[in-house]
Amino acid sequence: MKIIQTTLTPSQAGELLGNNPNNRLISPSIVRDYVQDMSDGKWMLNGETIKIYNATKNRKLPITKHRLLDGQHRLTACVRSNIPLNAVIAVVDDPDVFKTIDTGKKRSTKDCLDILGYTNTGTLAASLALIKKLDTGGISATTKNPGGGSRAKVMNHEIEAILADYPKMPASVAYAHRVRNKLKTRPAGMAVIHYRLSEIDVDLAEEFLDAFHSGAGLSESSPIYQARNRIINKMLSDSVLTPFYLLLVVYTAWNYWITGNENQLRVSPNKLPKLKQP
Repeated sequence: MKIIQTTLTPSQAGELLGNNPNNRLISPSIVRDYVQDMSDGKWMLNGETIKIYNATKNRKLPITKHRLLDGQHRLTACVRSNIPLNAVIAVVDDPDVFKTIDTGKKRSTKDCLDILGYTNTGTLAASLALIKKLDTGGISATTKNPGGGSRAKVMNHEIEAILADYPKMPASVAYAHRVRNKLKTRPAGMAVIHYRLSEIDVDLAEEFLDAFHSGAGLSESSPIYQARNRIINKMLSDSVLTPFYLLLVVYTAWNYWITGNENQLRVSPNKLPKLKQP
């Protein structure tokens, strides 16, 4: 095996992709993520190789004429972004190495957070993805699987930067896990709600959310009581409690509660309301 570190032009990447007879189908979402990272200057050389095989055994054969075994998503992103790709290329001795590629478990964002020493890392990863989505493109009633799609996916290499943008999210995730035994809402959605309400006033946020989760001492006219009943009924029905619906109902109840409005809770079906100040 020979290892080469080089920079591939988009033209060279396209030529290598032309020598790719038996590789797997391209994932458009992965290519989009890679293109975005390359365009934003976030692409990093991390030691992962593009694997090729010299079927002719001609040692003078340019690497762009070799058979491509692994790396088509990176090369496709190079072509589509029209940005040169810094790459480590492994020229393997046996094409059967292809059978062993990607057989191990890929490291997830959760795994990266585990390594960084955080707790409740599955919820933390989901909460960061959801709040990033809210702040970049928003979520709505028409979004498929609201809060969980790839539009604002948090990539492994940017997780520390995202945490820096939302430094108190671990505390909000801890709160969501503490109250979950009282009302089993989605912890990632609740963590985002806690984060956003705490930006307004942390004491009022926890007073409001503690009452929402316990239901203790609430009158039937209370917007918290009405929101709690809506969420419980949603969870008891056949419908899925999406992050969008949870945020929609709780945000609306907050706006009623913080302004002293005890009228019938009216929830707009399509757009998250702007949170009101006390």
